[in-house]
Amino acid sequence: MSDNYLSWFVEALKDLIKFGIPLTFYVDHRNAVIFIKSKRGSIALSIIPLLDPVTGDTRSVGIAQIGSSYYITIGFMNKISEHDIVTVDYIGLLRALANEVLTVYEIDLWALRLAHRDKLRDSSDIPKWLAWVKERGLRVMELTETCDYAIGVNDVMGVWVNYCTGRVDIALEEQEKMNVIKWGHMKDFLINWVKQLESV
Repeated sequence: MSDNYLSWFVEALKDLIKFGIPLTFYVDHRNAVIFIKSKRGSIALSIIPLLDPVTGDTRSVGIAQIGSSYYITIGFMNKISEHDIVTVDYIGLLRALANEVLTVYEIDLWALRLAHRDKLRDSSDIPKWLAWVKERGLRVMELTETCDYAIGVNDVMGVWVNYCTGRVDIALEEQEKMNVIKWGHMKDFLINWVKQLESV
């Protein structure tokens, strides 16, 4: 298997972590296996180009749990000039993590958030309990389609708060471990803020 597919998959996982999904991973380049871990559990996945049965061309990229022959399509190939451009199917990638790494509920929630990510907007009218976060220089964005506020820096979302259910998803540790962002003193601030929020 080409290292291009493996590096492409690594970038797709980093995109999920930047978005705020609390995951970490390790790549075994020698065996072309990626080990993905969360607080819930872990999974080992292999990645393979999937061939079109008619033409024999590579049209998509799939992943399978080690020991399984069932591949889930997570990317689609387009040839531009001489280069393969892969479009990520983030929902397919999330489905591959169901039950082992994330619960089905978490998969559904993150799938909805990802499906509506283009509607994630900076919020000018935020509740008082979020004003303190914004005053500290953090970005507060709202996704009304899923009843969420996302807190982060630039395009990295470290905390998601669902204002309908009170659910809080926090990925600060994972983002630092995967070198997505170094939160510095803001990490302690956000962890304490989340603890206060959850105690209310």
